[in-house]
Amino acid sequence: MTQDPRLLGRRALLGAASATAALAVTTARAQDAEPEEPAAQPAQGARPGEYLITGAHLLTMDDKLGEIANGAVHVRDGAIVAVGADIQAPGAERIEARGAVVMPGFVDTHWHLWATLARGLGSKGGFDKAMAALAQKFQPQDNVLGVRLSMAEAVHAGITTVCNYAHNIGSPEAARAEWQAMRESGIRGRFYHGHPSDLPKDKLMDLPGLEALAKENKGDGLVSLGVAARGPDRSLAEIWRREWAAARDLDLPISTHVAYSKAVANSGAIKAMADGSFLGPDVQLIHLTQASDDDLRRVADGGSPVGLCPWTEMQVGFGLPPVARIQKQGLPVGLGVDNLALAGNADAFAMMKLTADLAAAVAGEQGTLTERQVLEWATIGGARSIGMEEQIGSLTPGKRADLIMVRMDAVNTAPASRPDITLVRAAQPANVSLVMIEGRIHKRGGRLIGHDTGKLLRDAGAAFSRLQKEAGI
Repeated sequence: MTQDPRLLGRRALLGAASATAALAVTTARAQDAEPEEPAAQPAQGARPGEYLITGAHLLTMDDKLGEIANGAVHVRDGAIVAVGADIQAPGAERIEARGAVVMPGFVDTHWHLWATLARGLGSKGGFDKAMAALAQKFQPQDNVLGVRLSMAEAVHAGITTVCNYAHNIGSPEAARAEWQAMRESGIRGRFYHGHPSDLPKDKLMDLPGLEALAKENKGDGLVSLGVAARGPDRSLAEIWRREWAAARDLDLPISTHVAYSKAVANSGAIKAMADGSFLGPDVQLIHLTQASDDDLRRVADGGSPVGLCPWTEMQVGFGLPPVARIQKQGLPVGLGVDNLALAGNADAFAMMKLTADLAAAVAGEQGTLTERQVLEWATIGGARSIGMEEQIGSLTPGKRADLIMVRMDAVNTAPASRPDITLVRAAQPANVSLVMIEGRIHKRGGRLIGHDTGKLLRDAGAAFSRLQKEAGI
């Protein structure tokens, strides 16, 4: 390698590209009556339309545009054309958003999609042993079901970008199946190519398979490629260094778990990465619950972003996410669903509320992390942490049209005198009435579009029952 390894991934990072029927959003072309709900169709195949969303309270998450009461957003050809208080767009389909907030979609920065098929397994004793047995029985079609179920729930929850930390890749076929399932979903994201869950510390991950996928990754789709890499705590030095070097040779961003236990934190893993120039904007660090202040300074100096997953971090005993200390260091932060076999459901609203409250609880002072700040972590901050802030994360003209509408006139959200606080403190996935990704509508009137949820749930249930029997759980 001839380049500074801290900088090798920057180009890839920067260039990678229910509410009730009574509360359903009223849509109409010009002044026509509300149309019938469109039939389900594959979201990836639907052409982006031209829309004018009007009457909304806009939380743009753009520092220059700020909040706009009674604002409008013009979307055309998958992009945000204009944002403001008075916008004209003759011929565009009008979506009336009175009583709602329109904002950028949530950006998930860490999610093991395959494990969603085992939802609820984490509530029983012996989770690690049971999950390990289950993981070994997964076939590529099971990985696909985990991805599809996760993506459907992401849309329901208003999550428009999903980072899949795929650490149960038992074969090249499984990797390709997850990658393809993500691409077919029409949802933006990143596939972090991982390894078999039981891969020995002295064995390399499938680097030829990774290289083959990298050659196919033309940057022309909604899903980019990365590497879910083991660090110093999970493999031998010569192994993890070779895997990271391969990722950087391919100019792929890296994501890794680190400092999630006292033993791992005390092993000097972060210091080893810092000393070897293995930190940088291309290396996302997940958890850091037991990281020392010295290690957090090393991370800040190295320029690595952080992914926090508060629900699972507390449930499995990783410790309290060091929210206030991370904030103090000024680290780029994103939030992650992590593992629905543990966390239960994908709820960015609950994640935001918990994150803000954790900061206050540890600091002993209310308002340590404001609702506005944690809302930024869930949107533009998350986009920044994975190198996509030039494309998504705010309602900025020129960015891609990834946005959501959240009802503020529901029984659990009204009255909403401060929409930003209400979103963090009171809203739920069921309040998300409209989801748009790349200008395509994936949820409308509180209903998913392009997902045969009945068949998906039947297939997922049958697959999990089979896996349980095969694993002896």
